[in-house]
Amino acid sequence: MSRSSNSNGSNQEFYQWLDEAFFVLPRSNELFFQRLWQEGRLNIDPSLGSPDIIDERSARLICATLHRRERLLIVLPNASPHRPPLLFATGLLMYALDTIGGDRNICGAFGRGLVLYFGSTVGIRQHLVQTKAGRINLASVFPQVYRTRSGTYQASQQLHEETNLPTVICVYSPVDPISVIKQHQPDWIAIDCGEKSKLHWLPPLLEFTRDHNLPVIAWCQNPLSLCIEDFLRTGALVFRWPYIQQDQLLSSLDPPDGSNILEQIFNHTTSVCVQPILVKDGNFLSHLQNAYYNLVDTSRIAVGRLARDALYVGWSYLRTLESLHVPLDIYESEAKYHWA
Repeated sequence: MSRSSNSNGSNQEFYQWLDEAFFVLPRSNELFFQRLWQEGRLNIDPSLGSPDIIDERSARLICATLHRRERLLIVLPNASPHRPPLLFATGLLMYALDTIGGDRNICGAFGRGLVLYFGSTVGIRQHLVQTKAGRINLASVFPQVYRTRSGTYQASQQLHEETNLPTVICVYSPVDPISVIKQHQPDWIAIDCGEKSKLHWLPPLLEFTRDHNLPVIAWCQNPLSLCIEDFLRTGALVFRWPYIQQDQLLSSLDPPDGSNILEQIFNHTTSVCVQPILVKDGNFLSHLQNAYYNLVDTSRIAVGRLARDALYVGWSYLRTLESLHVPLDIYESEAKYHWA
């Protein structure tokens, strides 16, 4: 047998093992989870997209993380808007099942029925509105309290205390996340890193959750985000899906016959077409030099806030033009590092 065939066989065995590992994760074989995902009870606004195999496997990771009281960041394969709401809804529904039944396994020491949602944007306001379990809109079931820097306002009229349903407290770009955690004492925390390259409030939050054994589920849609390093630095688990273009979604939750769907996903290669712009004007460099000298002269006479702001915009445009004009051979040698 050739070396390549041995390698192919090893790869197939690995992905087979990986797929089987998803199915033995805690809680992912419970009837409630299967009804949500295998029977399609959990759905979202079709305009945002359709659940696929990546969403289902990620949901299994979410359930296992909460059950084991660990901290996990899932790096999603693209910016498809349907993925974060489905992940958060899965964690919230499984948690609600425990609180209603009186099982405090994942609720921790506080057991207050509170979930803190830290987000970089206010997109969570629509997450529960656009997500349904069967025909039930989740926003009509789970009470939400939105907290911003200027204060707190309640989105639902009734907190459903008699049904023991968990309350979601949403916090956007917090100045002091640790004080928020100490005030509300959540049972677990969800963090939406979105497509942000860095979140200044994330490192202290992760350090606090590590020191106090608070479960965290988080997701990120930017594979180059520094948030990933923040999670790794504090000892959190990170699961990375390979990058897949949004128009190449896997619509089916069932693997195709005779093939391993995970092997196809992780061996997927994306071709990015980049159209270089060639500047034919031979005087381009002289134009940049003239713009530079003019801005320098203007900076000597700029007076007042309006003049300084206008000057700042001018410098920004100049730096942008300088960075765009790159010799084609240099661009070709460097492009692979940006599009790998």
